[in-house]
Amino acid sequence: MNKIVVNKCQFLLGLLFVTLGILIYMLERPSWQTPWLAYNFFNPASKHILFETIGYNLPSFFHVVSLALLTSGIYAFKKVQYIKVCVGWIMFNLIFEILQMNFIQNISDQQWIYNYSLHGVFDSKDILAICLGGCVAYLILLITQKPIKNENQTP
Repeated sequence: MNKIVVNKCQFLLGLLFVTLGILIYMLERPSWQTPWLAYNFFNPASKHILFETIGYNLPSFFHVVSLALLTSGIYAFKKVQYIKVCVGWIMFNLIFEILQMNFIQNISDQQWIYNYSLHGVFDSKDILAICLGGCVAYLILLITQKPIKNENQTP
């Protein structure tokens, strides 16, 4: 893992956040949004088990945070790179959130976009969760940043 991972702490935090996001997704989303789960794995009738109304938006938050941490843990070690990674994941998630808007069904002749927007549920709170997730990820990256070694220093 050391040859691939630039920052082990960031990478492990990314794994932790992705695990939390998956658990929250399984607990908070109704069964029709989680077809990959066994029907009786969790009670499909109960939703918002832990987090009330923000439970629907937490997966969007955790998606950005976890993937920004994982990507930076493998690739980035400078503040500029952290910004690029966080903005990249914010933009990626925003595009897919916007594709869930109702008007997309009418303007797209691409079948995959039509299917995605037909079955997706646009929520403006997800936009906020995505942006907040990017900001939180950036703060975590700054806190866990390893000091950059100066090449001119002698050991």
